[in-house]
This record gives sequence, structure tokens and C-alpha cells, in this order.
Amino acid sequence: MSRLISAAKRKIREVGNFIRGAMGSGASIRFAIVVYRDFGEVGHPTVLEFTADTDDCERFLAGTEARGGGDVCEDVLTGLDAAMGLSWAGRVRIMFLISQTPNHGTRFHDTPNHGTR
Repeated sequence: MSRLISAAKRKIREVGNFIRGAMGSGASIRFAIVVYRDFGEVGHPTVLEFTADTDDCERFLAGTEARGGGDVCEDVLTGLDAAMGLSWAGRVRIMFLISQTPNHGTRFHDTPNHGTR
């Protein structure tokens, strides 16, 4: 997961520049970040509320590390719930979910003996 965090740090500014280029300089673009982990982990979830400043996003991600676990699954639904609670605005709303593991529960995956909480 740490390579995905590093990639997000590199790409966030690029995505903003691409959207501004496509929509023009008057486009209002905001980013928010939700870092989710597993049940009971410290800092789960951790949220950066919407900001127009990609430097804020890069600083937030610089303080984020992949840690914890002990099983295959994570608490994805709590992360999605935190994202839905952000101060969304505007008509166009896009969410990217970056994950390397499924949510707990056998209805979400077929990994035996993992994530049955």
C-alpha cells in the first residue's frame, strides 16, 4: 500500500492540473482524502476535509503510512461512510477508491478464513 500512497502524492497535482486544463482556469476543484484502516486501528478513519490546495493534500499524504493489519481485509465501509460525510459541493462529484484489500465480510470476497467480522 505504501507504493499507492507514494503514487497518490505524485498524482494529485497532476490530476488537478489536468482538470483545470480541460475545464478552464475558472474551474473550482477541491480534493479531500479519507485514509481508512481496520477495525480498532488508531487513526481510523483519518480525514482531510475538502481543500483547493494540492499542497495540503501532499502534506497530508506525507504523514500517512501503511501500517497495522494482521489480516487480509480492511474496514472499507467506514472509509466510504466518512467520505460521504465530507462537505461535498457542486454538481459534479467524483470519488476515487484506492484499495488493495476487500472489506470484511464474506459477501465482499471469497478469501477463506479472513475478514468475517
